Amino acid sequence: MDGGTDQKTHPIRPEKASRQKVLYSICIYGTFFMIGWNRGLFGPSFPDIQHICQVNLKLGSWIPTTFFIGYTFGSLTGGLLERLNRKLIFGISLVILTICVAVTPWCVVFGVMIAAHVVQGFCQGVVDTIGNSEILLIWKNKRLLFFCLELMYCIGGFASPLVAAPFLMDIPANRDTPINVTTETYLPSFYNESLNNSVPGPSQQINVDRTKETIDFASTTPSSPVTFRSMIYIPYSLTAILILCISIAFLVLYFVYKQDNCTDITRQIDTKEPEDESKPIAMTKELAEPEVELKSGRSSRKLPALVQGCCLVTASGLLLFFVGIGEAFVSYLTVFCVDYLKWTPADGALITSITNICGIVSVIMSFLMTCVNTLVYAGINCGFVFLSFVGILISSIYYYEIGMWISCCVHGFFRAMVFSLIFTWINEYITPVTGKISSLFMISACFGAAVNPVMLGNIMEAFGEIWLCYGFVAEGFLVLLLYVVLVGFTRYAVKHFGKTFDKTQTYETTASVTETFIQGGDKTNEVRL
Repeated sequence: MDGGTDQKTHPIRPEKASRQKVLYSICIYGTFFMIGWNRGLFGPSFPDIQHICQVNLKLGSWIPTTFFIGYTFGSLTGGLLERLNRKLIFGISLVILTICVAVTPWCVVFGVMIAAHVVQGFCQGVVDTIGNSEILLIWKNKRLLFFCLELMYCIGGFASPLVAAPFLMDIPANRDTPINVTTETYLPSFYNESLNNSVPGPSQQINVDRTKETIDFASTTPSSPVTFRSMIYIPYSLTAILILCISIAFLVLYFVYKQDNCTDITRQIDTKEPEDESKPIAMTKELAEPEVELKSGRSSRKLPALVQGCCLVTASGLLLFFVGIGEAFVSYLTVFCVDYLKWTPADGALITSITNICGIVSVIMSFLMTCVNTLVYAGINCGFVFLSFVGILISSIYYYEIGMWISCCVHGFFRAMVFSLIFTWINEYITPVTGKISSLFMISACFGAAVNPVMLGNIMEAFGEIWLCYGFVAEGFLVLLLYVVLVGFTRYAVKHFGKTFDKTQTYETTASVTETFIQGGDKTNEVRL
């Protein structure tokens, strides 16, 4: 408390404040890089994680589901921790995340694996929410810095599958519904290199009766055992070390700089040197109001509650299905390639990485496409996402490998910007994206991410892996249909009530979901200090 009093009576020198802002921002960017890294690591490692726990796809599908349940609660908790020091929250959350990531390859008990992913999701939800708000409050209108947050996440998602690829299992793990298994004898076992030995399970012989299409498991002594070797503890350990380094950096900043929050320094400087002789952003009363005040001084127009409600519900449904598809795609792409297409896990990791790098290219290009209408741009992306699923289905049915690669690349490119475009769409044509609206969208997205993987996992387990593609096509069509409905509502709203902001006003929108989401979601953070 005494330190807090001192910092109010002794102003911070601008050069010291600027140095702290830069160092603090670098740590936040590193955090987002590791969030993307950790998320990208899960998909290629999913078959290994199933094998470690000795669970089938039906049970394994609960792992990504519980991750996003934890993520949802973490996002809500991050918004409630406004009175605590942000650097300390970052440091503690990342230390906990480090522990959970490090122990993941050793969680042979399925319940412990679930718990580890719940805590991972919770910690990532906390740092994601706080990181967005801190970058906004520190750098305000510098849009490129918000764009870099999203870019760092995508780069992390691209890099981690490449790092994990050499350490994945060479042979697919035995599941409850094996495909194309010839009559042979093998020994399923859990293996980790650091144990220097394998821990064999019950020896089994698989006899396939091709006339009855049934599988008979008979206990016997194997003649030539095959050991499935998973070394994912290596990339997971590397991930834990990197996260730990970032957490240490936050804790060092916490102890070196005695400010309660880095944004407090920004406010002190802005109070002395307000831009354009106006009030500093953190002190303006308008930020606390539900209406968005524009640079011209005029507020946005209001829609009737029924029209606005229809638009927001439709947009929430679109995000629910779209994010659910995206997370299921990331989680099951490697599993599908290994189990159905008979690729190696390394190939599954590579196609995941290539899909993510196509998303990075899309994010960079979208920053330059300012002349394209938001509705048209979103429609192009939704249409090609649906076509990519059709291409994946056809390529899978005919085992056309090149078609699979092309379709996944198309999907990765056009999937990347849909989520942010919906935020920009609502902000530009329907209503300003306030904290309540952004919370509605984020809850819908997290609900879809939690439910869809477990639903598709059960369908795959019951009817076969190819039904993952059928599910993607069906849900992609629903996304396209909801897009058309939202366009109809938007045309009606614009025709009768106009856009959110008329042409004479100088309010600017952006294609980056980070900024649009934070502008609504963190007004209370600016007023509270």
